[in-house]
Amino acid sequence: MLARSPLIMVLAQIRFPMEVVKLKPNNGAAVDAAMGSAGFPLLQRDTSVSVDTGAGGMLQFPGHPESRMYYTADTSMAVTINPVFVSLYCVDRGEGIPYRGHEEFIEMLDGVARSLEEVVGEVLVERMGYRYVDAMKIPDAQDVLMDSFKGPAPLNADSSLGLAVTSTMVDAFFANVAEGAELGAEPPVEGARVVCGTVVPESIIDPAIPPKQDARWIVDIDAYSRKQFMFSATAVRKKASALASFGRNIFYNHVVNSCFPTRFDD
Repeated sequence: MLARSPLIMVLAQIRFPMEVVKLKPNNGAAVDAAMGSAGFPLLQRDTSVSVDTGAGGMLQFPGHPESRMYYTADTSMAVTINPVFVSLYCVDRGEGIPYRGHEEFIEMLDGVARSLEEVVGEVLVERMGYRYVDAMKIPDAQDVLMDSFKGPAPLNADSSLGLAVTSTMVDAFFANVAEGAELGAEPPVEGARVVCGTVVPESIIDPAIPPKQDARWIVDIDAYSRKQFMFSATAVRKKASALASFGRNIFYNHVVNSCFPTRFDD
């Protein structure tokens, strides 16, 4: 891993086509026990999120009414479970995320899926995603991004005026094909969506991500598959490994240039 990685979110999500009854709160005791055995013993029933935006005050984001959030003992990792999806993600407390590589992350996802498999049995998965979000300072982004993902050159905040100008967003889809990644304009059944652009200081990118004090260039890569499969730890692990690999391939071969590793390493 890079010593000064700009990653601010890594998230894997398993989405179901219809509500899974056994993941509803009335079966909470069984879900709680499963999550405890998977290494997530801390439960939070109120899934609303409060975000401190500084001068903008506190913003409250409501969660799914039937969601439950589970944390590891050190609260560095979290799982959100409700009847329509299960998400595993690193928790950002404002000092970056504790992502130690896709192998360790997928190992934790495997443990979650294996424990839940015993609770829900055979259910259909409609979509699975593996999402990486990087937030780079504007000068860094201009140096490490390939031209097609820079957009129009963003302007830094003018300290004399207190203004910042946001650039046009870049929004692209890559299909996962036998030859590698194929750029297209329409969402493929299996591939990745890449969204890039500047956000002004204190902007809310996602309720799980604390806002930054300065303008940033965001690179959001959502590698996903809408090829349905039956839920099992083995199937989830295989799909997550493929998606993580595809997302990294997009990032290093299409989004950033050779300066990226040296810029963010000591």
